[in-house]
Amino acid sequence: MSGYHSGVIVLRLFPTSRVALAMLIGMLAGLPTLAASLADPRLDETSGIAASQHNPQITWAINDSGHGPELYAVGHNGARRGVVRVVGTANVDWEDLDSFSIEGQPYLLIADTGDNASQRRYSRLIIVAEPEPDERGLYAGVVKPVLVIPFVFEDGPRDCEAVAVSTRDRQIILLAKRSVPAPIYTLPLSLEPMPGKILTAVRRGTVNGLRTISTRELLEAPLGPWRHQPTALTLNEERGELALMTYQNLYVYTRADERDWVETLTSRIPQVSAVELSQYESITWQDGGWLTIPEGRNAPLLRLGR
Repeated sequence: MSGYHSGVIVLRLFPTSRVALAMLIGMLAGLPTLAASLADPRLDETSGIAASQHNPQITWAINDSGHGPELYAVGHNGARRGVVRVVGTANVDWEDLDSFSIEGQPYLLIADTGDNASQRRYSRLIIVAEPEPDERGLYAGVVKPVLVIPFVFEDGPRDCEAVAVSTRDRQIILLAKRSVPAPIYTLPLSLEPMPGKILTAVRRGTVNGLRTISTRELLEAPLGPWRHQPTALTLNEERGELALMTYQNLYVYTRADERDWVETLTSRIPQVSAVELSQYESITWQDGGWLTIPEGRNAPLLRLGR
């Protein structure tokens, strides 16, 4: 069912009909379009994606907990472009992925920050140099972390699925799940090794503008109380835009020049510019629009144009 209410475009995409409905909406101007479907069956629980800084035709993706510490290269047509294993670490609960560059060197940041039971002694951020392709344009082999950042949240363990890097503000932004409104934390962005040190993510405020759950939604399985909680985060610093995913909506915040991203999240009114989705936990900017992929084998790559 589709339509409009409160300025929000609504189109429910349930797992069994996601692809068919995405094809349908692709015919309608201004609505999200199906870019492709994932061809790699090993990528079956996508928890984070990031546009390559090397190659505009590549999107990097990761699986959630229960999978290996692997980075998957996905072509624009959903094609398998290879897998790179991150050595010397484990996938405890990888929940988000971001890409950034410092002094011309592209990096990927893996957020090993999931904590459903809020009992982890510390969470980790894993930074690797973005892998480069072979002469065929494929990716393989292994990559070692440039830096592993163990850290704790200043007010105790948190389940965090939304992490982004701001090179402009020189900080890493983390949004916690399971609290309303969602708390915002930051860590400094640095590639300097700090052996044996566990950092503290500082609480900076709460996210403004997310939808609140209704009584009907609260009772609906499987998302229940979590449907309006942050599940992914990314920035387009050139455009001055921040995209925040929940299980069912995309929120786009526009930055005022004098504000940093934390101030933007705590004070600006977001544009709710996506259809109502079903269990989408990833977001990146690529090819002039936002790209998201849900969990599941052969999942659709859905473009959320502006």
